[in-house]
Amino acid sequence: MSYAREEGLKEGIEQGIEQGIEKGIEQGIQEEKLEMIKNMLNEGTNYEFISKITGKTIPEIEEIARNID
Repeated sequence: MSYAREEGLKEGIEQGIEQGIEKGIEQGIQEEKLEMIKNMLNEGTNYEFISKITGKTIPEIEEIARNID
């Protein structure tokens, strides 16, 4: 394998790893936010306040509320 090809492959692998890490972090943030919303709903927090804190829309919060385990 040529040096240029090896370097390209190495760069591609590094970019893939970086993207995978970023995606994993984002997924973790979303899961944590969902858990926080569920906890606030269970405590009786109003939807407007939850929306203000989390950035989720009222319809999104209503959907989460309908699907709480």
